[in-house]
Amino acid sequence: MRFTRRIMLSCLLGAAALSLAAPSFAQDTVKIGFVAALTGPAADLGRPTRDGALLMIDALNAAGGVNGKKIELVIFDDESNPARAVSGVRKMIDSDGVLAIASATTTGATLATLKITQDQEIPHLVFLAQAPVVTRPLNPWTFRVSANFDDEIARIVTFLKDSGAKRIAVLKDSGTVGKEAIAYLKPKLDGLGIEIVSDENVIVNATDVTAQSLNIRRAAPDAVVFYGYGPEAALFGKTMKQIGFSAPVIGNRGLAMPVFLDIGGPAVEGFVFTDNYTETRPESQDFAKKFKARFNYDPINAFPAIGYDGAGILAQAVKTAKTLDRKGFRDALEGISNFPAIAGGPGHSYSFTAQKHDGPTGSVESVVVIRQVKDGKYTDYKK
Repeated sequence: MRFTRRIMLSCLLGAAALSLAAPSFAQDTVKIGFVAALTGPAADLGRPTRDGALLMIDALNAAGGVNGKKIELVIFDDESNPARAVSGVRKMIDSDGVLAIASATTTGATLATLKITQDQEIPHLVFLAQAPVVTRPLNPWTFRVSANFDDEIARIVTFLKDSGAKRIAVLKDSGTVGKEAIAYLKPKLDGLGIEIVSDENVIVNATDVTAQSLNIRRAAPDAVVFYGYGPEAALFGKTMKQIGFSAPVIGNRGLAMPVFLDIGGPAVEGFVFTDNYTETRPESQDFAKKFKARFNYDPINAFPAIGYDGAGILAQAVKTAKTLDRKGFRDALEGISNFPAIAGGPGHSYSFTAQKHDGPTGSVESVVVIRQVKDGKYTDYKK
């Protein structure tokens, strides 16, 4: 009897261990943790990315799911806060039984959560964070949907070169985004003989950039590069106007946040920026109609499209995984090739391998599009 009980106890413990190792994989619903900045300073990035992801997942589930399984996004709002992002990811792994993690939040929050998913060997698909450190050095559990700084900065540098700028000023986010950006931007500018004559920082939620703007005006640059988020870029545009300073401005994707137009108004007319979206493609036009019909607002930037594409990549991995456990899911991500993209320009797609965990594939011009503010709206840049 004791021997039988020991066997039964051993079996029960073994089954419990298996259920903990693979908490949701044998169920009819596959759970994917989705941590996003739905409130706070980065909400204009996180919310539309979430909506794009929901558009894809809900359509797939309505059509019967993937291999007969429904996909559930377990959504957590990190409030644009790295510490909260960490607690959310831990909860989703420990309590919610997610197969993988997806993130649509700030670079700082993303990097904080990567420490957990990498240590626990959880597949993590990063939707938004662009800093190269996200996927370098290569980690077997971390993948990225968005274009990284390499492609974005290459487009910015080419724009500056083509414009004839020789002396530029930089106004950048004081956190990870700005530090990573300048580290990649400066060597490329040096190689072209373009001098940085003023290098200024701005904190998130800044209410005054007068000092930085006056320093930039004093340096008399041919152009200004802004690297950060929409609210601070708008504040800079308004301050430029107030102090009577005028120079071409090219910014990063942070300028694609709707709040940038709302705050900046006429002061940011003519600003140029990089993005991963154009409404001129037939695919993006069809996507925009579906998106607006569902959420009642236009997808004016890359974030909804990246959300849609990223959710599609997750579903493709569910579909092709040989075993629906974390390693099998990771291997399936590495096997995705030429997955069609809504984000980016013509010729853009996503491919991953065991050695390549940055998904965007195609020319720099297809991955990163130059946009501008014209008549108070976003549109493709034209000289």
